[in-house]
Amino acid sequence: VSKSKFTLEIYFGSPGERGSMYVRSFPVGLGKHGSTPTGTWMLAPQGKLKNPKWWGTADEPAREAGDPLNPIGKYWMGLNGTEGDAVGKEGFGIHGTIDPDSMGKEMSHGCIRLVNENVEKVYEMLIDGKSTVIVKD
Repeated sequence: VSKSKFTLEIYFGSPGERGSMYVRSFPVGLGKHGSTPTGTWMLAPQGKLKNPKWWGTADEPAREAGDPLNPIGKYWMGLNGTEGDAVGKEGFGIHGTIDPDSMGKEMSHGCIRLVNENVEKVYEMLIDGKSTVIVKD
């Protein structure tokens, strides 16, 4: 994920390494005021959820799965920070959105947003407990 370009690029293998293959790039929305931590993340074991509940924040109420006001859409991929500023961070993930105009902007609580049609594709490509996500400035 490039914070400056607002893109998520998918590779099979580690980017730049022999045998690595670029697959596709997607536009993303990121956290307000630079709140998406840089560093390396691992897709959490059993971290992929379809039709997730939104647990809410201090400012926003919880929303049930399927609620049209659920801000995370139909797919959630939880992330565990493993290196850099991501170490020890919890509650971050890659998810859909009910606000497609947020792509290319800093509007989330720190998560990586994709429009719903793209998050479904990313959901199918990433593997619980195995896929690595690198967030760079």
